[in-house]
Amino acid sequence: MRVAVEVYRRGNCLEGRELSREIEELGIEEKYSVSVSKIYVIELDEDSVPGNSDERIKRIAGEILIDPVVEKYSVGIRSMEGVSVEVYFKKGVLDIAGRRAAEAAELAGLGEGLISVSSGDRYVISGSVCDMEKCRYISEKLFYNKVIQQATCR
Repeated sequence: MRVAVEVYRRGNCLEGRELSREIEELGIEEKYSVSVSKIYVIELDEDSVPGNSDERIKRIAGEILIDPVVEKYSVGIRSMEGVSVEVYFKKGVLDIAGRRAAEAAELAGLGEGLISVSSGDRYVISGSVCDMEKCRYISEKLFYNKVIQQATCR
């Protein structure tokens, strides 16, 4: 079983506002807003998970992945207006955040049946004119390093 958990900030995101400013600096005239969140893909062996695997995912998200003072989480990817860019590490590249999340789950007693945790980033670009071509251009310039990461625009 593979489940995506999206972690996002409560209230306004400073990183998103900074990225909106950087889009302007690229010479793009249209105004865009950017929402930024973290994605964790949790893989569990359902046969090895004692109890309800959905509850295990929620416990990992609520106890390990978020800072409850400033963040919230969603099991699954939230539906948002705009073009979504998901960025993950390429195969073979060390995912430190994913590894640390898996280690923390083990230490918290939530590691039984846990196969892996991988992390990524999600950027949602919204504005008056946001097509896939422009989204790809923006994401290649600002959101990821093509050498070690891969991105998908939706």
